[in-house]
Order: sequence, then C-alpha cells, then structure tokens
Amino acid sequence: MTETTAERIRIEYVRIDQAALWDRNPKQHDIGALVQSVERYGFRDAPIYDSTLEAIVAGNGRLTALRMMMQQGHDLPRGIALDETGMWCAPVQFGIDAASRMQAEAFAIDHNNLVVTGGDTELWDILALYDRQALADIAESIEDGFVTLDSASVELIVGNNDDLDPDETIAWSFQVHFKTTRGEQKELVDLVGPYFMPRSRRKLMPEFFAAMLKSYAREGTPMVVVDG
Repeated sequence: MTETTAERIRIEYVRIDQAALWDRNPKQHDIGALVQSVERYGFRDAPIYDSTLEAIVAGNGRLTALRMMMQQGHDLPRGIALDETGMWCAPVQFGIDAASRMQAEAFAIDHNNLVVTGGDTELWDILALYDRQALADIAESIEDGFVTLDSASVELIVGNNDDLDPDETIAWSFQVHFKTTRGEQKELVDLVGPYFMPRSRRKLMPEFFAAMLKSYAREGTPMVVVDG
C-alpha cells in the first residue's frame, strides 16, 4: 500500500465510563432496541470522537446502551473488550476532527439524518428522531447550514417549532382533474371539499384521491393535483 500524508481514521478501545457523551445531543434513542441489536449482532459500529467537540459526535446512544448493559449484568458483547479492572471498553473512531464546534454539531445532525433520507423521506420523518426544541437550538446556531436540511426546513425548525407536530390534523384544500380515455380533460373542483388528515401523511394524498375518484368514474384514469 502506498503511504500518504492524508488524515487517517484510527480505532482505539476506550473505557465506556470515560467516553465523553455530547451534552447537547438532540437525538432520541431506542435504547431497548440498541441493546437487542448488540446482543444479537455484536458491537459492530464504532462511535466517532471529535476532539473539537471534545465529545462523541456520533454513537452516543450505542454507548448509553453499553453502559446500561454492563450495569444490568449482561454478558460481554462481541466487539467489546475488558480492561484489567473489568470495565467494558468499546472501539471508538479518532483522527478526523471538525474545523469548529459548529461544524462538528452540523456533522452530528447530518450523520443522523443520512441514515433515514432517501425515497419518500420528508422533514416530518426526520424530526421524529429528535427532541424538537433541542434540535431548534442547534439549528439556530449553525451558520453554514446542513447537508440534509435546506434553509426552508431550518427556518421551520427554528421559527415555527410549535407548529411541527406531524400528527396534527389539518385541512387540505385541493383541486381534482379527471382525464377520460378519449383524452378529454375537465376540471372537477370541490368534489368532496377539504379533506382532513395528519400532516405526516400528506404524501399519501394523491393516491388517496385517485382511489376515491375511481369509485366515481366509469371510464378513464384519474389524475390528481393537490394544492395546500
């Protein structure tokens, strides 16, 4: 292998009681599921330490799960070592640090979000991962933005945090267009009026209206345009 001077990642085993967790971490964790995962698969995803943040920037939940497992007397998981005192030691990544604390916190949020983004993921799906106010506090302090949150999303998080309940029932106005098999198109407005649904399920609205129109139509293919 050719040697280079590039920054490198290294893995070191650290006592789990000495790993500094990020005190502003807004991520919520399913500790029970993390424990089950470690028991079944072993500890295979090393947390990341950032010296600029002076804390674990990714993997706080995993380390919390390990601490609970040790306290409760679980068997030593695969991938975890013991030191001479019997303390559990976990693999931790070192070596590539953020240029600033702000960048480290932005990385932490993006690192979490990239696990779930893709497909039909919406802002509301991402927000379900977090304590909303804690996320808003961090988003407000990040000047360079995020990879996974555009400026409009950040504005919603910071400026309208109380309005971001994904299960809030809201009224959607809509226009429905019907296309016949002969290619003729006519507009049907307020066929059923506003429809009430949880905000988090808004992406299902076109499919819902298409299915609804099929019950009215004897021919043709419904096309749906939703405004709201």
